[in-house]
Amino acid sequence: MLADVGKFLDGPGLVVPPRVEGQDVALEHALEQPDRDRAVAEDEPVLRWVAENLFESELFVECLRCLQVLHGQADRECTECSGLFCHGRRCYDAIVVPDLPNLANLDYVDRVNRAVDYIAGNLGQPLRLEDVARAAFFSPYHFHRIFRSLMGETLASFVKRVRLERSVYLLSHRKGVRLTDVALACGFSSSSDFSRSFRDHYGVPPRKFDVERFRRSNRKTMQASLTPPEERHRLERLPVGKNPDGFAVRLHNLPARRVAYIRVHQPYEGDYVPRAIARMLSWAESRGLADGQWLGYQWEDPEIVALDKCRYDVGLEVPALTLADGEVSMTTFAPTLIAEVDIAGTIEVELRALDWLYLTWLPSSGYAPAHQPAFEAWNGRPFAHGMEHFELRAQLPIVNARVPL
Repeated sequence: MLADVGKFLDGPGLVVPPRVEGQDVALEHALEQPDRDRAVAEDEPVLRWVAENLFESELFVECLRCLQVLHGQADRECTECSGLFCHGRRCYDAIVVPDLPNLANLDYVDRVNRAVDYIAGNLGQPLRLEDVARAAFFSPYHFHRIFRSLMGETLASFVKRVRLERSVYLLSHRKGVRLTDVALACGFSSSSDFSRSFRDHYGVPPRKFDVERFRRSNRKTMQASLTPPEERHRLERLPVGKNPDGFAVRLHNLPARRVAYIRVHQPYEGDYVPRAIARMLSWAESRGLADGQWLGYQWEDPEIVALDKCRYDVGLEVPALTLADGEVSMTTFAPTLIAEVDIAGTIEVELRALDWLYLTWLPSSGYAPAHQPAFEAWNGRPFAHGMEHFELRAQLPIVNARVPL
């Protein structure tokens, strides 16, 4: 769906910040703080744990590590370098992130990207600051400051928000599920902690939350944001039980997939997604990989998550030993069962397919969404059939609905 959105709106160009070279920073990592295992859920900056005169030294050490990551090895782990050039508030348009040295900007963005992916994949588990920071090759000392600078919210706020949005998604697709099970699956310590956080965020406790009304309201917001008034009928929700296009589901198992991707934040604005596709195509062509399986996917449901908090990945399945390079990141998706639907047409056809898949087929199928994003799997290269007509398969990872959360 997002691949076609860019033509509705005009947006500023996306300029990749230049890599800073020629810097020679050689400071030792001087401190080891014993109190490192505080939970991420605590909204207290780690910076206060470090004396002011030691903070800048630690920051420059991270700059050195940044260079080590770019050359492929740091902290005894094989690294994959990449870039993320948009965040939840605005695009990085060759600007310097406030309070961060120029040397760190490009790689700091990628490393926060790693942290976000780690959080998304481990929402149901305790998330220690130390572990999240390690996933991004940061020390815990100043991770909060960097995360907040790049993402526009503190690490604790981000984790809590994503957990709550995940809970709404589960309430949407797991009818009759116990709130305690939802709470634990989303990483809350108890149902009371979950209910209190839910009420603070959404204004009502989860038992009184009208999920369908909430989704309908957000759908209207999406319609208003993406299209002019005369085009909004194209994004109307397909009524439950209707299947005017004759969509049919195929079930089959996908093996583990290694995916190279460029991430776009605020994908519902401007032409950021088509631009990312063009850059990804250029990267793939230069490596002889451009005829592989192209994917588009996002973790967030735009009927649940605010559009300016959504993120979309332009992806390509690659061989197992392929390494990240430049602004391209790498991830691996676990084997999964999928429900697959063929789509050929314009954006409204894809929207009808997704509505039918989620609202009509899924509730009566005995399945529920798995904890993976839904994929757009292109037939051929992206936009191979033009910007108005495209051909792809919607792939929804699923699990048996009776399997506990």
